[in-house]
Amino acid sequence: MSTTGGFVFKGSQVNTTAGNLIDIAYVGIDGIQFFETPPKVQDWGLSEIPNATETNFINYIENSGITFTPAMFDNMTDDSPIKSLFINADIKSFPAVLAPFQELFCLPTLRVRKV
Repeated sequence: MSTTGGFVFKGSQVNTTAGNLIDIAYVGIDGIQFFETPPKVQDWGLSEIPNATETNFINYIENSGITFTPAMFDNMTDDSPIKSLFINADIKSFPAVLAPFQELFCLPTLRVRKV
């Protein structure tokens, strides 16, 4: 997925040029789901994404020690509530039954996505 372009790439579309734009990778294997930094997807048996962007994810905020609720996200008018958050990859998975849930990720600037 490309947050800057706002689109998702199919596996057949991933090449060196597209890889430069990919900053989010979704992994769903053996009953677990999580977002992973694109340069590490091959660690999970997926094809390498050439030139992909490094991104840190907190997949399971409930166990991260960070307090940030969906209501806080919904009430944001600017990025000030998230500027001080430190995003360190947690290497956790999330169950599909948790929807809706939050997931935090850090690119060149911090962004929050509500799923």
